[in-house]
Amino acid sequence: MSRLTQQLCLAITLAAATSCGRTPKQPNVLFITIDTLRADRIATQMPHVAQLAGASRVDAAIAPRAKTSPSIATLLTGLPPHEHGVRDLLSPLPDKVPLLQEQLQQHGWRTGAIIGNWVLKDEHSGLARGFDVWCEDLPQVTGVPPHDAPQRTATSLVDGALATLGLGQAPKDAGPRSVLVQHDAPWFLWLHFMDPHGA
Repeated sequence: MSRLTQQLCLAITLAAATSCGRTPKQPNVLFITIDTLRADRIATQMPHVAQLAGASRVDAAIAPRAKTSPSIATLLTGLPPHEHGVRDLLSPLPDKVPLLQEQLQQHGWRTGAIIGNWVLKDEHSGLARGFDVWCEDLPQVTGVPPHDAPQRTATSLVDGALATLGLGQAPKDAGPRSVLVQHDAPWFLWLHFMDPHGA
């Protein structure tokens, strides 16, 4: 099992475990996106993730654009790039476009995000709106080809996720600095992994 697969399985398992023993009115949601990961690699390189997905796996998902920012904006708005306005990298989402996390927040969810890709930093993407906890720390300053862009690798990202869920300490070199989980409020946590991009 690859290191990334182990980290993802741990994150999913621990996220599910945090709600055991009580029945929240709304479910907790762990939303994982992985930069440049092809679907056919999941079965061959990440069999445990494929098994976890089981019958809920989607076999015919197609990115609306072959760039991170427009694709993630589509996932968080439900709109294609020509409607939400993000057509390229470093093109922030307009403030007038509603986001999933804003809707969840309005309905009682605590919302958090930890990103590993520099193009998703709020100044470049405009996606931080509606998050109670937004972490864009990129402690690994080299590694993403072709220009060695700063990133956050899976181990640091998962450690940050465990910290914000109240299940561990934040990494020394990165956040988040606050806990997402509060009382019986449901939570929505988005984790964006960057590791396959340089592979």
